[in-house]
Amino acid sequence: MTDQEELIVRRGKRSALLALVAVGLLTGALSFTLFRYDSYNCDVPGYKFAAETLLLGKTYVPVPKSRDFFRTWMVQQDRERMYSRYPPGWPLLMALLKTVLREYRLLPPVVAMLGMCFYILIIRDLFGWGAVRYAAWLPVLSPFFLFTGSTLLSHGATFLFLSAGTWGWIKLEKTGDWRWGLLAGAGFGWAFITRQLTGLFFILGLIAYELLTLKRRTWGDLPRRWGGALLTGGAMLALLLAYNHSITGSATSFPFLRYWPRDRIGFHQNLGRDSVSEVTREEHTPARGFRQMRWMYIRLDRWLFFLLPCGASVALLLGLLGYNRFREQASLFFLQTAFVIFGQVLFFSMGPCSGGPSYWYELCLPLFVFAAASTEKIVGLLKRVPRRGGIGLVAALLLIGALTRGEIYSDSWKLQADTAYHNGMYARCAEQAEKPALVLLNAELDYVGNPVANLRNDPLLQNEVLFAIQPYQGEVIGALRKHFPGRNLYFLTADDNRIPALHRLEEVPPVPEEYLRSRNLPR
Repeated sequence: MTDQEELIVRRGKRSALLALVAVGLLTGALSFTLFRYDSYNCDVPGYKFAAETLLLGKTYVPVPKSRDFFRTWMVQQDRERMYSRYPPGWPLLMALLKTVLREYRLLPPVVAMLGMCFYILIIRDLFGWGAVRYAAWLPVLSPFFLFTGSTLLSHGATFLFLSAGTWGWIKLEKTGDWRWGLLAGAGFGWAFITRQLTGLFFILGLIAYELLTLKRRTWGDLPRRWGGALLTGGAMLALLLAYNHSITGSATSFPFLRYWPRDRIGFHQNLGRDSVSEVTREEHTPARGFRQMRWMYIRLDRWLFFLLPCGASVALLLGLLGYNRFREQASLFFLQTAFVIFGQVLFFSMGPCSGGPSYWYELCLPLFVFAAASTEKIVGLLKRVPRRGGIGLVAALLLIGALTRGEIYSDSWKLQADTAYHNGMYARCAEQAEKPALVLLNAELDYVGNPVANLRNDPLLQNEVLFAIQPYQGEVIGALRKHFPGRNLYFLTADDNRIPALHRLEEVPPVPEEYLRSRNLPR
């Protein structure tokens, strides 16, 4: 290795390390400040419930006798079992990391940094350390990547698993060592049991790539290439089926279909959302799917990079310009992108949502790779610009970024910031309660921003402060007191601005026996 090559490697490694630290610090700061009490998204309680249940060594817990008072978003209550509607991929990783880190808020930065590591390795193996020097900073310049990756949603983990699987496959391509297929299968398999549709479309892109490049290989190569991947990928699939069976009694019966039977793939009676507030039950059509896909892509285009108003489109263009640099693997990333877009048209589950195109979060991987394909070349061209011109160009880009990205920090993330703030106020109210406590909330507050949705109880209802959802009715309070003796009772109210207040309940009226019998409440 020449001195110049060693210098390029050192600079690339230094940039990679600095970018990695920057991603960890930024996502960690957002996790502990803006999302300290979780985002608005109602999915988070379901993931937490599954993780806490796994930490108990179980896949479900018994339904409490007072089940009417302990509704939790995205948690299914069958006759005897209570379980999360979500597959085990992300909850399993949450449980593993929680065992080590002891704090859920540390999970987002750790997962983001691990995903970054595999992304950097992909760039290194495709383009070399010279490209890493600049490409490593692309995730740092992505508000979309940082904000969504700072929550406890499953998108960041899926990005990690897909990046690990993709790097394993690239190493398999380069070395021919079947053992890299073990990593590829584990990565894509774990992504599949985390987010089924996203993982499926990326896997279909990989299969299409293999079929298109089959002429370069002999049939004898197939066992070597696919053996390891099928082994670990099959193990992940078996884990998913076993998880389903343990909960629903059938390996092919998915919990999310028990929770919401209309949540299916295809042009049938899927749930369609025209806006954040309006839920319709219209039949899904390709035209409706295309409209939603276009809406999502426009948002992704505007929110992907800080300095580029049309970030996704620019990334795709740069990938085409740099196609010759990674001709061998370029088709893989383009096919995966195409399959994800196709999936958005085919599967019409979510339309416009305030959190942005979160269902396209995993596309950050191929889009970052596309942008990296020509970044080094572009930087080289910019170095030829006179110094004053270069300073002016950078200033113009910063100005454009500041003007156009303001929308991200004000509108697209406003609901997350506001509800996280209010959730924090509810949490601080609960901290004022004399423990052990039972806090009752009005059932009318039971919607996405409900404090119980994020400040939920542990699966066995044993934490020091329990939250129950019921109107302020004496007979209900009396029944709960009988079931949870020795707890101090409180009632949590909120004004029109959702500012909470905690009220202590000293006396509880008697519970009529007729009421207990009619509601099947504990006596």
